[in-house]
Amino acid sequence: MEERTYREYCIAEDLTYYNVTLGESDLMIATKEDMSALCRRFIRDCREDLIGYIRKEPFFKESLAPMDCPEDSPQIVKMMCSASIKAHVGPMAAVAGAISQLLCECLAGFTDEIIIENGGDNCILTSKGRTAGIYAGSGFPEGLKIAIDGRKTPWGICTSSGTMGHSFSFGSADAVTIISDSAALSDAAATYTANNIRDASDIESALEKAMSIDGIRGAVIIAGGKLGAMGEVRFV
Repeated sequence: MEERTYREYCIAEDLTYYNVTLGESDLMIATKEDMSALCRRFIRDCREDLIGYIRKEPFFKESLAPMDCPEDSPQIVKMMCSASIKAHVGPMAAVAGAISQLLCECLAGFTDEIIIENGGDNCILTSKGRTAGIYAGSGFPEGLKIAIDGRKTPWGICTSSGTMGHSFSFGSADAVTIISDSAALSDAAATYTANNIRDASDIESALEKAMSIDGIRGAVIIAGGKLGAMGEVRFV
């Protein structure tokens, strides 16, 4: 499992942090109290639903193009398919964000302060102002923080990179961060946007493409030592 040292940079002192790891899923979760047992059961069920669907539809895992799915598909599959269609990518581009989103929706029945980080794909529900960090490695070593205002709906804040991590990308951006109300959509849109970046000259057009996706509220791109942002983004 890849060591995720960036996790130490954004710690909320009023929350309890814990990790839940199952297979490829490695989540850092913060809530008012330790809810790791519930989280582990929920993530296990999500993974079993997804793995079972892939056994029946193996192309689902390999497709780089959007896919639709039957109405009786598991919830995680339907969420991934919906995000893939909006963002013009394959459904697996939304898997980490979908797990974060579904887990956040589950935990919202028990607590109103939730931070879920799943390999750079975050779902955050909070009643107070917080910050989220963007780590871009050597492309922007000092890092960035963006403001998160407390509100009733979740924040989906997801980052894709063509130069770091294990995520598949056709592009070479150091970091693409997308903000929406859905972590699944943000995850898929971050992949789509990162695929459109070869160098810093592509930042402006890639931002415009990202913001044209229905449901996207903000975008940040770091590439070639340059930074661009559009939409509802406030740096702190």
